[in-house]
Amino acid sequence: MTVKSSVMLDVESTQDPKVASTEKIDVFTENSDDKDIQIGFTFKHTPPKSMTHVDEAITRICSDMSARAYFLKNFDDFSFSSNGRNVEAIIYDDQGDLNAALPTFAASVTGTTMILAWRGSSPYTNFVSDLNYPPVTSSKWGKITKNIRVHGGFLPFVENDFNIHEEKLLQVMEDKGITELIMTGHSLGGGIATVAQLSVEGQLQTAGNVWSDYKDKLAAAGKQFMVKTVAFSAPMAIVNTDINDAKTNAFMDQIAANSCNIIYDMDPVPHLPGNMKFLDDMVKNVIPQVSKEANDTVPWILGFTTWIIDVEDKLGGVLNKVKSSKDFNDILVILKKFHHYGNVIHYENDAALPKMYKSYTDGKTGDDDFKKIEWQKSLHVIKDATVNHLCTCRGPGLSKHDSIPEEKRSSRLHWLNEHAILEGKNDVGEPIKVNGWEDCLKKTKENLVSPCMGAVVEWATEPSDKPMQQREGLLYIKSDIPKYSENADLETDGGGFLFSRKLRATTFWRNVGLVDLKEGSDKIKGDDYGFD
Repeated sequence: MTVKSSVMLDVESTQDPKVASTEKIDVFTENSDDKDIQIGFTFKHTPPKSMTHVDEAITRICSDMSARAYFLKNFDDFSFSSNGRNVEAIIYDDQGDLNAALPTFAASVTGTTMILAWRGSSPYTNFVSDLNYPPVTSSKWGKITKNIRVHGGFLPFVENDFNIHEEKLLQVMEDKGITELIMTGHSLGGGIATVAQLSVEGQLQTAGNVWSDYKDKLAAAGKQFMVKTVAFSAPMAIVNTDINDAKTNAFMDQIAANSCNIIYDMDPVPHLPGNMKFLDDMVKNVIPQVSKEANDTVPWILGFTTWIIDVEDKLGGVLNKVKSSKDFNDILVILKKFHHYGNVIHYENDAALPKMYKSYTDGKTGDDDFKKIEWQKSLHVIKDATVNHLCTCRGPGLSKHDSIPEEKRSSRLHWLNEHAILEGKNDVGEPIKVNGWEDCLKKTKENLVSPCMGAVVEWATEPSDKPMQQREGLLYIKSDIPKYSENADLETDGGGFLFSRKLRATTFWRNVGLVDLKEGSDKIKGDDYGFD
């Protein structure tokens, strides 16, 4: 097992004034990292402190650590700089031979803030934990309330990592005078972070343990100790079995006032398990797509068209049968009790200002405004939902590019020279003038703000002695790029009387569309294809 730790040196860190925020009003700052064009798509705006309860620079660092927990494998990878702050690694635990079952845990410090990060679902065995939903309680907050229960798949990870590393964490906190402890992670990691905040806060409000002792020491010195969560694309993790109990609600108000979950567009995971209507609408959207692909392939291979031809009806019938069963409805009663306790910060696309929703407010749960986010029909549900789920911190989204290896970044721009798609269709706005390849690439990335978008640039005929990518052109932004090129009116012929001419065009698309046009495909030539 790789477990490394270090006592912090006394490193001064300052926050870049360009990313300063206010608690009173929403001030959105454009992200300024990574000026050069690089592989992946970042979010244009960082959510302000009024939404996240932490400085904007800290939100970015949390995103970095959540991303690094997936891919970077060394203790030193959790020492880095971001937005004018130095971040120093304290603990890196990859769980050794148990890594397939236990997510990586890391801890770093910046100034007087300590951040604990958990890796999201990676090996398939982690998905067993995601599905282990039965709500359970814990002695960590049991003396305050027995009405609060958490996702049964997340609590054991918190107990395990605190049991191993709690002594070290508290030692560093005391040495550095830590006043802010932030839990973070993406997906499963964000769910674990939510439970970890609950666990520590419960102990802070219960006398006679190491956490309340630490809080009291700070209080004696005139300082306040706060525990917070900044999660990314995390599922719902908490159940309140008595929403009318004042003591329980006061405790959960404290949790909610210091917690947020940052999500993207139609990502289904943050709606689970409490908002099954969202999932139901998504499944209804995906069934016709699954049935079409089955009809296009399976009958030709196995020769039973007469059976498979109504696969959509068969899948729909299975879904309706499951939904009408008593067992399913008994489970549904439990699932609907799960909520997010804290702000849900929603991005509609990469360039949009984030909007804030609530799943819990002042001791009340129920038909909250978070559930007003409804599933929007997609041309390719599974790919769309997957990219939406990953891009908050792995796109790189709110992370720095160097927090994710190039080949692992979930949001990419692909291009294919001498090809065009959707002529006169799905255009967004007026065509954009471009001057050469770098300008075209920059403007394409600026305007393709959603994973389902694409573009076509038509290059000028002159000057004829220069390659087409060095000329001026008109860039046509496209929405709703089809999943397959056969549905995108793919063109390659530039015309010609006796001999065909190459098409003076380049097609761009993001991950969700044109999945059959990729490196190695027999539909494209390797020299014509690239990605950024």
